[in-house]
Amino acid sequence: MVVGSSADAFAKMGKGSSFGSRASRTADRPIERTVTPPPASAPLAPPVVAPAPSYAPSPAYGQSPGFFQRNPFMSGFMGGLVGVGIGSMLFGHSAYAMDASPGGGILGLLVQLALVGGLIWLLVRMFRGSGSVGGLSGGNRVLQAIPAGAPRTVARIAKEFEPSDADKQVFAQIMQESQRAWTNGDIGMLKQIATPEVVSYLADDMAADSSQGVRNVIEDVQLLRGEVVEAWTEGNRQFVTAAMTFAARDYKVRLDNGQVVEGNPNQPVQSNEAWTFVRVGGGRWLLSAVER
Repeated sequence: MVVGSSADAFAKMGKGSSFGSRASRTADRPIERTVTPPPASAPLAPPVVAPAPSYAPSPAYGQSPGFFQRNPFMSGFMGGLVGVGIGSMLFGHSAYAMDASPGGGILGLLVQLALVGGLIWLLVRMFRGSGSVGGLSGGNRVLQAIPAGAPRTVARIAKEFEPSDADKQVFAQIMQESQRAWTNGDIGMLKQIATPEVVSYLADDMAADSSQGVRNVIEDVQLLRGEVVEAWTEGNRQFVTAAMTFAARDYKVRLDNGQVVEGNPNQPVQSNEAWTFVRVGGGRWLLSAVER
């Protein structure tokens, strides 16, 4: 018996499209067995380090910059003011006043010394007031290397449990019966072996074929190979995805006279599909999705 490739299938249950739900794994393709090692993970990006400042070095950790460090203009201004005051006191007005009036010169000298002393006291208070609070300076920053790694992903567990041999027999039986129900347009049978979502999807396709006056026939279905590739639990529901390879005669006929309009009824075609089954609270298994 010659078996054609899956590309020769002219119809298929569900018109060759994937359908149904795999719950939280609907967007994921079923895990496939392969002998090819997985690609090496991409290396993490190097750490991102903030650039060094272009101005003068910051004070050591735990110390705050002084008032004059943060205000260089005030530093120069105050320094010049003090220098002018002292120079004038020692070399200028004070010497002339002492020559003209010794008593007045001494009094003026004392007044200038008091002014300079008050100025120095004020500068010391300003210097202390610009210090840090609690030993930490608000303007002091410590540069740290920031790792720029890729977001972490949690590896998916392929099999959280192992279906029994009896379960696997049920999977094969559902595959056979669903193909028969599709061929016969038997919605009642589909409701017993498939979820409402699958039944609704297939019922729409049956109605589309019926409106065009054709029917898809899938017969002599033979399961060539089957393997459970995923089994997981979500709440009180259990899911199993099985990779199935089967051969079947797949063609279309007219409803009025049975004439073949597509496909070859004499040559089986082979299909490779992933079928997912679900049961709730240990109940019976139902067809939940088919992925091609």
